[in-house]
Formats: sequence, structure tokens, C-alpha cells
Amino acid sequence: MKIKMVCMMILFFSCCILLNASTVQYLNKIADQKYVSKGDCLKCVAYFLGKRKVGNISNVIRFLKKKKILRRNAKVNIEGHANRGYLSQLLVRALELKWGMWSSLLGNRYRTAYRQLLKYKIMPSGGWRYMMDGTELIGSITRANQFKQGVRLW
Repeated sequence: MKIKMVCMMILFFSCCILLNASTVQYLNKIADQKYVSKGDCLKCVAYFLGKRKVGNISNVIRFLKKKKILRRNAKVNIEGHANRGYLSQLLVRALELKWGMWSSLLGNRYRTAYRQLLKYKIMPSGGWRYMMDGTELIGSITRANQFKQGVRLW
């Protein structure tokens, strides 16, 4: 059941963004992972924003800094496990969602970004501290793509 759901998400994702064969192969590899790294999250957000040829991670980081998803002085531990809050923070910036009053006062926190995407049903429920697996990453990027295209998720 889980594999069928992942295949359906990858098919939808590939139809919406017109991915090439190597990208679909990479997404299949991500879907099989128990925990995804921060580098995998950065690459998927770069795909989401329209970067078709990713190459190495330094190109991805440079692209995301240019798009103002990452700060200019940000140092990313690409090998570390990504939690839901980390991806939420990247997606809120990629979707250009407005931050609320508490976020303005306290800064862009993982928890507030997660709660905002949870409101739009982009992130799965359960908490921002949980480590993400591959199916959650692909599913969240797919729902963010649907949200960007104007499909109501709630």
C-alpha cells in the first residue's frame, strides 16, 4: 500500500513539473529512505522552484540563496537528518506565504512554519520535531505543488 501511494505521488509530481528520468530515479531513491537528510530537502525544494539540473549540492545552495530561501550567510549541515520543521521553513519561504505576528516578533521558527503549513494541510500532522522519511518528503512537496497551483487541500 505504501509503495503504491509513493508511486502515485511520484507520477503526479512528474506530470506536474515535467521531470526527466534521472530526477524520477532520484525521487524513487528518496522515497525508499527511512530518514532524509537536509541535503535531500534542499534538492527537492530546488526541484519545486524549477531548477531542473541540480548537479552537486553547492549549486543547489547557491540557487536557494539566490531565490532567498536560504540566508546568504547560512551554513547548512547537509548530512544531518531533516525534521518536519526544517522542511516547513523552506516551503513557507518557497511558497512566499505571509508570516504571522508571532513569527515577526520571534523570527522564523520551525514550529511556526510547521503550524502554518499544517493549517493548509501541506505537512502531515504529528509535530515539527519528528524526523522525516522519504514518503513524507515527496508527499509534502507534492501537496505544496498542488497548493501553488491553486488546488484546495482542505
